Formats: sequence, C-alpha cells, structure tokens
Amino acid sequence: MPAEEAENEKEKEAQEEESLEKLSIRAELLDNQARMINEQLQRLNTMIVELNRTIETIENLKNLKKHGLLPIGSGVYITCKDVDEELFVSIGGDFIVKKTPTETKKILEQKIKELNKTVEEGQKRLVLLNSMIDEINKKAAAIGARMKNV
Repeated sequence: MPAEEAENEKEKEAQEEESLEKLSIRAELLDNQARMINEQLQRLNTMIVELNRTIETIENLKNLKKHGLLPIGSGVYITCKDVDEELFVSIGGDFIVKKTPTETKKILEQKIKELNKTVEEGQKRLVLLNSMIDEINKKAAAIGARMKNV
C-alpha cells in the first residue's frame, strides 16, 4: 500500500505541475493581450488630444487678421496670407472636401466621440483581462501552496 500511495502522490504532483504550467502560459497570453490593449489606448488618447488641438486651432482662426502661420511638420511653419473661412478636410481615400470651420469642428467632434467609445470598450476589455489574470494567479497560488504541503 505505501508504494501505491507514493505513486498516487507523484501522479498528483505531476498533474498539479502541469496545471501550474498551463496557468502560467494562459496568464502570459492574457498579459500580452492587456499590454496590446494598453498600447492601443495610448494611441487612441494621443489621437483624441490631437483632434482637440485641431478644434482649438479652428476656433482661434477667427482671431487671425489677414495672415498666420501654418505648421507643415517637424516644427516648421510657413506664413499664410489671406486666411479665409474655408478649410479642406480629408475624408479618406485621398479625397479632400471644402468645409466651413463649423462643419469641420462637427466632423472632428464626431471622430472624438467615436474614439472615446473605442477607448471605453478597450478599458472594459482591459478590466476583464486583469480580472482573468487575477483569477489565474489565485489558482496558481493555491496549487503552489498544495505542492508545498506535499
């Protein structure tokens, strides 16, 4: 009988080690997903900040007299003469349409609304992933405790 009990203990320990390994792999996969979602959320938040800055700039256009500076990238600006009330907005697929500042602001506000919704969904997914990771960690801790008692 003692040899049979020892064999059962070894088998049980091997099963728990296998369970622990599976939990570790699952936790790592979930952690990678959580990191990816965090990165996506950071990019989305950066886009929202940029859109808000654009709206602010549009609102300040009316304060310009007859000329202004136009950013062309990398901290480089050109002087604009005859600033008017027409904006050209990219609508995707290399298409640009002429819009008023009010129309443009509405388009950008809609984009912000959509991005905020996506951020909210990502945050919910992140909370779910983190709770799954916590549950896996609890299971792993319980298995580890049982293994120490053997």
